[in-house]
Amino acid sequence: MVVGCLVGQDPPLPTTTAPPVSAAWQSRVESRYREFETLLSRMADTLGPTDPERAALLRKAFSESRRGLVVAQLQEIVQRMEKGEFPQAIKDQEDALKAMNDVLEILLDESQNLQKQGDRQELEEQIQEAKRLSNEQRQIQERTKRSAPRPDEPTDPSESLPQEQKKLADSADRFAKKLQTKGQSPEGESVPGQSPKPSNENAPSASPEKQGDPSAAGSASAAEKAMREAEKKLAEKKTEEANKEQQKAIDELEKTIEKLQEMIEQRREEERQELLARLEARLRQIKEMQQEILTGTIELDKRASSERTRADELRCRQLSKSEKDVVSGLEQVLVLLVEDGTAVAFPETMEQLARDAQGVAGQLAELHTGTQVQLVEKEIIETLDEMVSALDKAKTNKPRSSKKGSPSGGKSGKHPLVEQLAELKMIRSLQLRINERTAVVEQTLSQGSDPNDQVKKTIEELADRQHRVYEITRDVAEGNSP
Repeated sequence: MVVGCLVGQDPPLPTTTAPPVSAAWQSRVESRYREFETLLSRMADTLGPTDPERAALLRKAFSESRRGLVVAQLQEIVQRMEKGEFPQAIKDQEDALKAMNDVLEILLDESQNLQKQGDRQELEEQIQEAKRLSNEQRQIQERTKRSAPRPDEPTDPSESLPQEQKKLADSADRFAKKLQTKGQSPEGESVPGQSPKPSNENAPSASPEKQGDPSAAGSASAAEKAMREAEKKLAEKKTEEANKEQQKAIDELEKTIEKLQEMIEQRREEERQELLARLEARLRQIKEMQQEILTGTIELDKRASSERTRADELRCRQLSKSEKDVVSGLEQVLVLLVEDGTAVAFPETMEQLARDAQGVAGQLAELHTGTQVQLVEKEIIETLDEMVSALDKAKTNKPRSSKKGSPSGGKSGKHPLVEQLAELKMIRSLQLRINERTAVVEQTLSQGSDPNDQVKKTIEELADRQHRVYEITRDVAEGNSP
């Protein structure tokens, strides 16, 4: 019956065997997803030697799928449907869809990142080509100056200057056409690898020189034109006029380099804004999840342990499972921050939040809903609030540049995700939380009882966090951002 539907035959009319059919369809989904997982792994192995970046992307998606236990979830859904447990099956399907979306998001995000990296690399190569042309033009210009007749210097008898100038002009022509093909429009809206926007067919066509095309391609075309003029003047032995045209070519190539650098800076800022928006949206979602868990924890804590029902215990364990989803979300954000590589305090804060959330999940799994658990949950929410506010503010603050064409970001050359002031505020928040937890431990110890294993573990954790705060504060103070 299922096979018939797949090959295009008319599906059968509904019958009383609907539950088995639904389970069969679900089993088919599980089987195909398992094939998809296997395909990810095989493609990663195949592409590894020739395309390591895409292979890494596929392995990352495969690892996320395995970490989310998607196949296991789908198998469990099949079993529930076969038993007729449809309400729980529907809920499990929602969880499976979320896990699948996480895998898909990795593939889409990373694929876009690879494309952007390729675009930036292409722009860098174009800058290097423009610099090469400029340097070669300077060399020919110097020889042109020496070939001019002077009473105190011998003339350069070389007759090759016009030919060398022509060869360089041919290279500049190819370079300018390449820029035009890659879509370096005057508005700077197109990106390398994309076709330029279609022009108005009714508008009169004009060359870049006639309309003063401000694009990188326009400057490169103007440089090529000046080189052609310099070639003619050299052939006519008019060295002074040739020198002027050569200088024009150099100036236009410098403009080309400047415009390409501006395009790279624009790409970097666009990527920064996209990352800020993505991080902010994810953190807001995680905060809402944590707020729901806190509300549930408070409600459960109103009942004494002796009065709790089986339903209460199941609810508490469900909250623990939801807290693990919070941990997963925080770890995903941490990966984005580490990959960005321009912040120090934010990744550390995210790592500490993930550890706190993991601890909360463990406490809830053991049916603990007391003050300490609620306190940590509130701290997580407050910290997420601070991070969301910092990211929202960062979207309106354009990073300053230390010099023209060079961002003031870290060693990676990227625009810094957040300003140093936001980093310092986050460090201050980390220190305040350490102080608060230290005060709680001190109060416990002041009661005269010997510290138990849990208290000792808390002290060790606080010591480790204090050391990390010291390290990131030193890094920020010394400018040792990633």
